[in-house]
Amino acid sequence: MKVWITQDAEPLPLLDSGARLMRSAMLAAELADHGHEVIWFAGRFDHSKKTHRNYPSEQYHVRENYEVKLLNGRGYTRNISLNRVLHHRDVARHFREVSSKLGRPDLIFSSYPSPELCRAAYDYSAFHQVKFVIDVRDPWPETFLDYFPYGTRYLVNPLVGYYRRLMTPVFKNADMRIAVSAGMLKFAQNLGLPADHSMDRVFMLGYLRPNVVIAGSDIERKEQINCIFIGSSGSSYDIDLLDQVADILIDDREVSFTLVGDYSFAAKSNLRVTGWLSESEIQRELSIADIGLCFLKGGALTSGVCIPNKVFEYLSQGLAVFYNGRGELSDLLEKNGIGVGNLNEPNVVARTIRDMRASPDKLREMRKRSFDYFDREVSAREIYPQIRHQLEILGTMK
Repeated sequence: MKVWITQDAEPLPLLDSGARLMRSAMLAAELADHGHEVIWFAGRFDHSKKTHRNYPSEQYHVRENYEVKLLNGRGYTRNISLNRVLHHRDVARHFREVSSKLGRPDLIFSSYPSPELCRAAYDYSAFHQVKFVIDVRDPWPETFLDYFPYGTRYLVNPLVGYYRRLMTPVFKNADMRIAVSAGMLKFAQNLGLPADHSMDRVFMLGYLRPNVVIAGSDIERKEQINCIFIGSSGSSYDIDLLDQVADILIDDREVSFTLVGDYSFAAKSNLRVTGWLSESEIQRELSIADIGLCFLKGGALTSGVCIPNKVFEYLSQGLAVFYNGRGELSDLLEKNGIGVGNLNEPNVVARTIRDMRASPDKLREMRKRSFDYFDREVSAREIYPQIRHQLEILGTMK
């Protein structure tokens, strides 16, 4: 098959040295390795670093069967901003220009968000009668309001309404809806009310574990606990909760914290701040950690259906996952005995960490289950061949 992928906010192969490749890159590689011709329509703007990639051409060759086309947009400095909306419109406009000059694909796999690029890809598929798959990763626009103070939310309602109108036909008429969680799939089905959802599937984001020096059975019983928080300085990660927990445990010499990400944040005697790290550097930090902290805020927290990329990184190294919310991720952690959810207050988090420190065998068993759960359920080596297989089935259908 000839497959187009649209996703404008992920790290790119070859251009983004040291970055971890995510869902679109893993799927593109899986498809290319099995003989399918892949074009990934990506963004020239680097969403993580908030800079434009300095590459002279609008396309480049990754390897056999695999090309990337760079779409231009004005860029933005804040994730929640008018400039980001305008940027996404720029990118969608450029996609329409570029795609009109190319041969027709057999299938389009479009990530959501961003809405504008996703809608542009859907419009192309509808006009040219191309199979269309939407991959739902975030319940936009339903989460928007939770990022704004209550008294100002009325100002955001027009944008929420606009995105609902923009995306309802896409969710309704896609040939397949894929989502990264069950709640996310339900969101897409409820918004679109498709007549046929027999092809719809849930495939979690997953993660491709690098070469690892331990096995689950080798996880040690430790008296000292190292907690790691990997995030970014956007609007979805609750850095204040981490700060408060570190303050409560400041005198506990058996507990330490590591903060990884692009934060301007003062270190403490028990909190080390690394700044931005490459994938290999992150792996070194994970290898000495015991608990992975997933503290969210805003719509990412209140929706109850978001399972961030970082969770799978934590699980890949056999870390227990501590989460500050309810919903699907909390249920997953508790059901499988691989972490603790609903840790929504600093004192509750601190007390739970102390309980783990006092019961090192309990923490060790939780970590072993985490390592095994990753291999069994959420390894990219399991997930992406399954996605490829579903796309191949859809590609053969009339």
